[in-house]
Amino acid sequence: MNLPALDAFLRLGYIPAPLSIEDGICKLPAGCRLSVTDQGITKQQYWTPGANGVAEPPESFAAAVDRADELLTTAVTLRLRSDVPLGVFLSGGIDSSLVAAIAARQAGRGVHTFSIGFDDPAFDESAQAERVARHLGTEHRTFVGRGELFDLLPDTVRHFGEPFGDATALAMRLLAQQTRKHVTVALSGDGGDEAFGGYEWYGTARRLRGIGRVVPRPLAALGLKLVAPRFRRVRQGLSLLAAGEAGRYGALRTFLTLEDRHALYAGELAQTCGNCSGGFQAGAWIADLYEKSDGSGLRRMRIVDVQTYLADCLMPKVDVPTMAYGLEARAPLLDQEVVAFALTLPDAWLEHPDGGKRVLRTLLERYLPASLLVQRKRGFNVPLDGWLSRQLREGGAGPVASLSHDALLTETGWFNPAGVRRLVSEHLEGRRDHSQRLYNLLVLREWLRAC
Repeated sequence: MNLPALDAFLRLGYIPAPLSIEDGICKLPAGCRLSVTDQGITKQQYWTPGANGVAEPPESFAAAVDRADELLTTAVTLRLRSDVPLGVFLSGGIDSSLVAAIAARQAGRGVHTFSIGFDDPAFDESAQAERVARHLGTEHRTFVGRGELFDLLPDTVRHFGEPFGDATALAMRLLAQQTRKHVTVALSGDGGDEAFGGYEWYGTARRLRGIGRVVPRPLAALGLKLVAPRFRRVRQGLSLLAAGEAGRYGALRTFLTLEDRHALYAGELAQTCGNCSGGFQAGAWIADLYEKSDGSGLRRMRIVDVQTYLADCLMPKVDVPTMAYGLEARAPLLDQEVVAFALTLPDAWLEHPDGGKRVLRTLLERYLPASLLVQRKRGFNVPLDGWLSRQLREGGAGPVASLSHDALLTETGWFNPAGVRRLVSEHLEGRRDHSQRLYNLLVLREWLRAC
């Protein structure tokens, strides 16, 4: 077991390359080539997003929309080449709707689209996907994911081969399983949020940057020393302000604070990874990539997310479940020319009150009527909080409630049972949302069983 990799998983929800959960085994990072010759093994990075600095953007916003149309039409058309049946994953959001619209225009009639809905209305966007499909004239199918998706967890963990904490992989598993009954290739809208600035945390970082102008780092650091530990939210905010832009973004993209690790880790894991300098320094790793990037804060965040979250979490989340059923997923928005173009765009052409991606929103107006344009997309998420809370309320014998005394976790000596019990009780009582932390522990338990 590679304990720094385990620490990375618990902090990030995935294990970034070159780490792997197996000690002594490395993953090849994205954009790298490994050469094996008589002289030995060499690794070369052949492509890095934004490596050539900030290129000149199109001359106007309208020209940028036109160029995006050209590039995406080419990217989608290339990925429509297939000798087998082909479809599109359609969530009803901006990215997948745009891919589906271009595919329908280029391929003509007979395009298949597929979406997944949930029994929780707060997460169910299948009705929006169906409206878009009707307008485009596609052959559309909707599949419904319920709490029973947890039944797919053991087999899903075995397919990934190492702990992987994105719960939407369960929904992708169901979507891929059902889609494969109809087509062999499926286009997706992955990559739009990173390339064109759609994530909520970009807005959070922008707001924190504004607050930081009023509350400078030295003042925030002083406040952190004076505020009592029981005022957790205040301390969390002050900690972010005291970290500076790069450190702040690293903190925004990780799940466990130092205090969380002190409460949760035990034994060898605590000794190796429980302090400021031990384990995999996920926040510092992200902050370092931020510092090495060029351009505005928004551009830097997007480049970092392409290199980290997209490469090591989102792409495996789609690739592993789809290939488990022999379904090939293709992502036009991740075409290198599309990404390179998006990284030239100034912030003002990306930022939008309803969640960014202004260029793509404007482009989509060419394909869909205003009544079908979503205002604020919720993203492809599963109702994890509700699923976990429902299991906890249904009795103490469920898989979540049993975490604190589960033999596979306690016998490792890596976790403090009291710390796990606190996560469970705080989540059940609604004091803190620990759904991601609890899910990570569920995944780890299943991975230990699979071993």
